[in-house]
Amino acid sequence: MSGRCSHTRTAGRSACPKQLTPEHEDIIDEALQTIADWCDISDDVEEQGLRAVRQAKRSITAELESLAQAGFLLLGGERQAAFGGGSLVGPIFVLQVVRPDELAELRVPGTATASED
Repeated sequence: MSGRCSHTRTAGRSACPKQLTPEHEDIIDEALQTIADWCDISDDVEEQGLRAVRQAKRSITAELESLAQAGFLLLGGERQAAFGGGSLVGPIFVLQVVRPDELAELRVPGTATASED
C-alpha cells in the first residue's frame, strides 16, 4: 500500500486516495494515464474526425467504469498554476480519484449537497 499513484504533469495534476491495494493502484494509474494521454493529443483527435473522438470517449468511459467498479469516483476541474518561478501562468487540469465517503471532506464550507437542496 505505497500510494505511488499520484501523477504530476506539466499540463495537469492528479491525486488519489491513500492506503490503496496494489490492484487499486494499478486501476487508478491506468485510468489517470489514459485520460492524461487523451488530453495530451486531444487536438489531434479532433482533427482526425468523429471516429477518433468516439474512440477517445469509449476509452475514457471504460476507465471511468473500471474506477467505479473498484469503488472510486473521478473528480475533475481546472486551476490556475504558475511555472518557471511564476514567469508562466496558465490553466491546468486537475483530476482527483476519491472514495465516495471522502466527498464530504472535499465540500466547500457553506455549499449545499444534493440531499440538502
